[in-house]
Amino acid sequence: VTTNKPLGIGFFGAGDVSDLHATGVDRCADTQLIGLWNRTAQTGRAKAESFGCCTYDTPQQLLTDPAIDAVSVLTNLETHLEYVTMALEAGKHVLIEKPVGVTIEEIESMKQLAQSKGLVCIPGHNFIHEEGIVRTRELVDGGDLGDLVAIYIMYHI
Repeated sequence: VTTNKPLGIGFFGAGDVSDLHATGVDRCADTQLIGLWNRTAQTGRAKAESFGCCTYDTPQQLLTDPAIDAVSVLTNLETHLEYVTMALEAGKHVLIEKPVGVTIEEIESMKQLAQSKGLVCIPGHNFIHEEGIVRTRELVDGGDLGDLVAIYIMYHI
């Protein structure tokens, strides 16, 4: 089924990364930032005003808004599982800012819940196609670096 209605986006979190996400939503013709919720209401109101969207008093209020089709989880890492689970249980698609979860088990839990609900749940790994990252992946996959025990990469934006 196709519709002329833009995909309604809601944000959990209004920190600095929300600026990048709001720009991304604004640049996509088929999406619209409907509103956001933030733990600190004053910060949330200021960001909502600058983004031209509404604010919600609670995460549940955002999730029950029928205009919201998908949620970007832009909060601190320790809250990702809670908010992703809430959004998926409410029938919303989810984009999670990185890092996705504290443990592999948390990430698997998110994946399984999304699959069981028939929803999309994706990480915001926005540099996976960048040349340096692609080359690093090729070196690892090709065995050129030997048997890796650990790896540390610093990436400057």
